[in-house]
Amino acid sequence: MTIVLVIVGVVLMAAVAVAVQAHRFGGLKAAVSAELRTERKALVQARARVRSLTKSRESELKDARRALEQATSRRQSRIEAAQKAVAEMDNPGTGRKLTGLKDVKLYEHAVDVSGSMIGLYGARADVQTTADSAILVVTDAEGRSAIRSFDTRFRDVGSARTQTNGDIVEVVQDQRRQFSPEQVVQLSSNINNAAVAERQFVEQLPAARAAAARELELAVAETGQIDTAAAQLQALEADSAVLAELTEAQQNLTQVEESWGASKAALVSARSVA
Repeated sequence: MTIVLVIVGVVLMAAVAVAVQAHRFGGLKAAVSAELRTERKALVQARARVRSLTKSRESELKDARRALEQATSRRQSRIEAAQKAVAEMDNPGTGRKLTGLKDVKLYEHAVDVSGSMIGLYGARADVQTTADSAILVVTDAEGRSAIRSFDTRFRDVGSARTQTNGDIVEVVQDQRRQFSPEQVVQLSSNINNAAVAERQFVEQLPAARAAAARELELAVAETGQIDTAAAQLQALEADSAVLAELTEAQQNLTQVEESWGASKAALVSARSVA
């Protein structure tokens, strides 16, 4: 069975090859005729030359167009990055979120204390602790405060259980608390550190804004890579030597195809007479 399948495969491949050749040369007789061997070779060579020149030109043009697109994309990306930097300095907003605890959220430029947004420039955070709570107080540069109290009491969790320790039976009750004083103190420290960073940001903002604006100007003005890539593409599109060579090859192919057609017609006529 395997041998039969192999034979069938070989026959099919041969049939396909014959069909391809017949298609290339306009018929099976023309594809295999010994009388047209020289003309067939000339036709194959002429077609191959046109195909090679066309493929080479298209490849060079494709590479040149890609280079121009990449140069344009790089310039646009640089411009957009500079525009984003300028916009963020002109309107920094709250910035990205840094950390938080429950409904207190700390951002780069502000802190949200239970819905009260406080700018970090000149702000400070303090913690007051009692037996059952830790109170976070955030005060802005104008002395206005926002307060959030965190419950630090331990509460029973689940039912009490007994455990034996030697001859002693003990009653154990698990306890947990929602927040610890240490968490609130750490949050306060994070807010104060962010306030220091905000002060530095504001003090350095004029120089940074000027640098970002200058970068935007340079990004917009810089077209050197685009100009070079565009000039290279234009030169390839207008390359007279390449175009002349391709035109010559196409004209030669036209002549060879006409000659091939005449030779086929003559062969058919001669055989019909015979």
